[in-house]
Amino acid sequence: MSNTTQTYNKQRIEEIIRGQYPLLEQSLLEFIAIPSVESAKVAGAPFGVCVKEAIDYCLKLSAKFGFAAIDGEGYIGLADWQGSEDGQIGILSHVDVVPAEEKDWQHKPFAPEIDSGRIYGRGAIDDKGPLLACLFACAALKEAGFMPRKTIRQIFGGNEESGFGDINYFKAKYPQPDCGFSPDASFPVIIGEKGIIHWELSKEWQPQNQGDLILLSIEAGAANNIVPASAQAVFIATAEGKKQTKEILRQYPEKANIRISESNQQIIINVKGRAAHASTPEKGLNALSIILRFLSFLDFAPQGSKTYVDLLAQLVGNDDFGCGMWMGTADEYSYLTAVPVQLKINQTSGTVAIDLRFPVTHTLAYYDKLTHSVAQKYDLTVSVFQGKEPLLVTTESTPARELLDVYRAHTDDTISPLVIGGGTYARAFQNFVAFGPDLPNEPSLAHMADEYITQEKLLRITEIYARAIYSLAK
Repeated sequence: MSNTTQTYNKQRIEEIIRGQYPLLEQSLLEFIAIPSVESAKVAGAPFGVCVKEAIDYCLKLSAKFGFAAIDGEGYIGLADWQGSEDGQIGILSHVDVVPAEEKDWQHKPFAPEIDSGRIYGRGAIDDKGPLLACLFACAALKEAGFMPRKTIRQIFGGNEESGFGDINYFKAKYPQPDCGFSPDASFPVIIGEKGIIHWELSKEWQPQNQGDLILLSIEAGAANNIVPASAQAVFIATAEGKKQTKEILRQYPEKANIRISESNQQIIINVKGRAAHASTPEKGLNALSIILRFLSFLDFAPQGSKTYVDLLAQLVGNDDFGCGMWMGTADEYSYLTAVPVQLKINQTSGTVAIDLRFPVTHTLAYYDKLTHSVAQKYDLTVSVFQGKEPLLVTTESTPARELLDVYRAHTDDTISPLVIGGGTYARAFQNFVAFGPDLPNEPSLAHMADEYITQEKLLRITEIYARAIYSLAK
């Protein structure tokens, strides 16, 4: 059919998608089984061999469907469906995933399985399931005879979770698409994303080897954008030190989350929390915050570590909204969050990493000054500072309007566009927004233990993405 007469044949395209579904599901299981967490750089694999393997998997599948597969030197993969005229739309997805602490999972994160209609595994919803949904949507459109006017470029990134180095590579090598979307948030469409700052506050002190409790280490957190699910502190302890610690625990209101054990002359404090995406800390239980609060009731050496722990408990241990640092604020769209996500303390130094997300109408420059002033006030060193500006577009802009129309036509749902705390690739380019995959009133499972996507949802979002790609490329 010609470009001037073709219309969206919903019934035909959805028949094709249902026919392809067994392959889609099997492909997702294979894809999840690649543990594509960023690791050490090697030749040809700047984000580690597993991320490169995941990119290669997408390229092979794209070539199988007849799209032009391009290897971006391990930084990124591209799959092009050439259009009949000038213009290009982009679909920005990512193959990398955040770490998974297997002990917190009922289902193994990189040994995917289907249980009660759910496909379990790290990346199932963030972002491997949506990536494949978009790829199979294009394949269905192609099989249905659709001939795009604009080139459809699918971009498989390898560094979304920890730096956007893949996007920097893409911008240096390739032209920016005219518009597009990232399937990495929620429906109906995301018109705003908070600004993001990942920063670390460090302190050094003198060692000390006398006392009933001598701190050896504290560790918490697996990544800089996950609410920590566990935390541990290890002390050298005398009998009196062990006794005092246990007495405080007996009276402590959060004792159900804390377990104390002994090993020779050591006492070990373990805290159990619940992981969540750092942009939605209310959905998790921060083990790092709990251990800070508990340790603030103990007396221990070195004095420098005790002072540091007490200060952190004050600054970030008692709320997730920056109030402890006098930074709590909001605008008409969104509010600030400041979540401690990683902590490492030894006998002579400590570092805490904080995930800060600020309102969409504010600027990175303002928070650059504010965070450094907080550090200066409390005699702390800002050892790392990485920031991204917020994103805010209007509902009438391209492609927000087109995607909103697609979602409403497909679902008959009139829910309003959203502003979120999460950060997606959409903020990296002009005329991009995030679009799905989470449906209204669904739990957000990104970065959580036992992450999954239902079989029903995987099928449904593939249908929605097919209609969206058609709308933008026709």
